[in-house]
Amino acid sequence: MKKVIFISLLLCIGMMLSAQSKWVGFQGFFEKTTAENVKAFTSDRVFPTGVWQARFNTGIEALAIYPKLDDSGKMIGLDPRPFSKFAAGIFFTHTQPAGFQDWSAGLMVTIPNPATGYDKYGLGIGGAYSIFKIGVNYDLGLPFKQGFSVLTGLKIDVFNVIQ
Repeated sequence: MKKVIFISLLLCIGMMLSAQSKWVGFQGFFEKTTAENVKAFTSDRVFPTGVWQARFNTGIEALAIYPKLDDSGKMIGLDPRPFSKFAAGIFFTHTQPAGFQDWSAGLMVTIPNPATGYDKYGLGIGGAYSIFKIGVNYDLGLPFKQGFSVLTGLKIDVFNVIQ
């Protein structure tokens, strides 16, 4: 199952890389987001407030909130799990003309943090404002009631950090 998820993620990244057009404000998946790049594509077009970019983002989930269930499957409370997941995925990010990435939304794969004792991989969808992220996640291999969680955390644009 892990191989299927990994191969699917690689295929999605490959499709994103091949589908990029410089006319929608994106000069390359691996390029750094700068004010000069954004300005070049917003000055004479109908995007005066910024551009959309596909970006590969990672992050650490500060708090994953799972439902706490009794033996019959009825929810009796919440089970917060701090720093239990890492996330990586493709986010569509709105970038202002000054180069500031204000908000984004995207799909992510969640990876368990071995230091916390959790071992389930998951799939999620999330939104972010600046670096703050919130989303929902489903841990693969668990019943829906047990595997569903709400995630909060920090988003990191990988290619803006490494260049």
